[in-house]
Amino acid sequence: MALPANRAERGTAAVEFALVAGLLVVLLFTASDLGRAWHARLVLTVAAREGARRAALDAGWTPGVEAKVAAVLAAGGLSGAAAVTVAPPGPLHFGHDVTVTVRYPLTLHSPIARAVVGAEAWLEAALTARVEGTYRVQIG
Repeated sequence: MALPANRAERGTAAVEFALVAGLLVVLLFTASDLGRAWHARLVLTVAAREGARRAALDAGWTPGVEAKVAAVLAAGGLSGAAAVTVAPPGPLHFGHDVTVTVRYPLTLHSPIARAVVGAEAWLEAALTARVEGTYRVQIG
């Protein structure tokens, strides 16, 4: 049988829960943002790798690189505008290095992450590859 609650202690559990629940929700959003950022970083790394591979085979042909990066980002669940940079711009010759950089804006939801980084965090991945192919001219 439960003991009768002291009148002075009535409602303390509700107040304690309200204090702790707010902190737990903020921590949950922060953990969610960290997980989303980690996932986005992995997808960006794969997109940069695939873009650099396409640039190496196509001698830096930028439209092909951008299309490949966009396809990888979409397959990884990242939507929105990503900035793709191919340096140096093609056409390149066999043996030159080409670097593909992919930048993506990640919108944050956690108040802690927004206070530290801001509403948006720009994630970036870059990869350099050696050109193996020749420049292709697309007609029509």
